[in-house]
Amino acid sequence: MLDRIHEMVQTIKRMLTKSQSENGHPYIALLEYRNTPLDGIGMSPAQLLMGRRLKTKLPTSTTLLTPKGSKHKQIQEKLTHNPASSANPFSTTTKGPPFTQATSNVPPDSDLSWCSYLI
Repeated sequence: MLDRIHEMVQTIKRMLTKSQSENGHPYIALLEYRNTPLDGIGMSPAQLLMGRRLKTKLPTSTTLLTPKGSKHKQIQEKLTHNPASSANPFSTTTKGPPFTQATSNVPPDSDLSWCSYLI
């Protein structure tokens, strides 16, 4: 869950810096982000918060702008049971130990020998 929050913060930071570099208005960038559906949920942050889409510069049907009751239980299930969010991103790139059995023999290095030293 923290990874998802971190990604959202980074997305908003990128949008704000891009709007400032293009001499755009930062509130329009935030409005566009609030109307963009989230992956895995299929609803935008505005729909999650207010139950409706927000009015933008693009023409929108009035039926989409009217508030609708949100299904909190279904949204919570999508957030908690999403396999993509719970998967470890490093699980595909990590390797196991080279000797997986407890009885496997480890070959000694031929150039190393035991020496005694006085400390």
